[in-house]
Amino acid sequence: MARKSRKNMMLQENTALPDKEKKVLFKAGLYARLSHEKEENIERGTIETQMELMKNYVKDHEDIVIEEEYYDASFTGTNFERPDFKRMLEDAKTGRINCIIVKDLSRLGRNYVEMGNYIERVFPFLNVRFIAVTDDFDSFRPGTDLMMPLKNIVNEFYAKDISKKVSTAHRRKWTTDEYMCGFAPYGYLKSKTEKNRIVVDEATAGNVRLIYKLFLDGKGYTPIAKYLNEQGIMSPLMYLKSLGYQQNVKTNGVWTKTTVKSILTNQAYIGSAVHGKVVIEKYNNIPLHATDPSEWVIVENTHEPLVDKETFEKAQERVKEISDAYFAKEFTKHPPNEMNLLKGKIVCGDCGKGMRLRETIIRFIIVVCVAEL
Repeated sequence: MARKSRKNMMLQENTALPDKEKKVLFKAGLYARLSHEKEENIERGTIETQMELMKNYVKDHEDIVIEEEYYDASFTGTNFERPDFKRMLEDAKTGRINCIIVKDLSRLGRNYVEMGNYIERVFPFLNVRFIAVTDDFDSFRPGTDLMMPLKNIVNEFYAKDISKKVSTAHRRKWTTDEYMCGFAPYGYLKSKTEKNRIVVDEATAGNVRLIYKLFLDGKGYTPIAKYLNEQGIMSPLMYLKSLGYQQNVKTNGVWTKTTVKSILTNQAYIGSAVHGKVVIEKYNNIPLHATDPSEWVIVENTHEPLVDKETFEKAQERVKEISDAYFAKEFTKHPPNEMNLLKGKIVCGDCGKGMRLRETIIRFIIVVCVAEL
């Protein structure tokens, strides 16, 4: 019997492979993004709609199979700090996927510079094919990248325009008598009948008045916090949890001197709404930061006060006395041996508050955040 050659055996083995296995070249990761996961978006199934469109695209291309699905809900496209985007990138680095598919370029991102970096540098370096379905962009198809930079620029300007309009709308609402803050301050509840209104919470309003009384009677922040804990009064954090909010609280939620001081300095308790303490301007690439009190927008008589203005002003005078005494003591203990030339010029990168000089034990001048004091 004639012996078959090894060459013929290999040929037969290759021809015996199913057609689908020979054609599969790309293991795809489908990526969907939604800026704001509101109820109306959930009902429309925006994430699901994007996924369905991409799956239909894959069905028409035999050289692509779906390896994994990724999505980021309630994440802006102006930066790439998104959990599932990072997970997808890691899978691309390890070779689990070698193709990334999105509905359109704006779903990947709306930052022109970063988009160009990923599409023109990162993905080619990782040998990853990138496809934007509705924009008819395929990085492995010659001649498809001519309009890509222009579309990325348009997407970025669109994001900035929307951000600016939203910011302007918020600032316009700040000037009305509505209470536009997120949670109601301790001592109040959100109105169930009127939007953007708060009403007195009789269960906790007395605790707010008690804090002001104890403070003006001479007690400090820490003694007041200790007294409230001894009386078994729930802290604002634990009270919110008891109402069904803040379910992810990981601390014991006791009263602290910081909590007491925040109540004593909150103008909400004299019926005023304060806006703009912390702002972010994405359209100007300005990150979240604390603002100077001169920039705050204060609207009076937006709701019923819990303390009168005279009581509140007396409390502010004592708050200032305590603060001045603390800084005077610190200055005496560790006086800086040269003028602070950086005063008013630098801020903390975490909270945005001003920085000041402090002398260490080994007599080096360092800069510290005033929020840490």
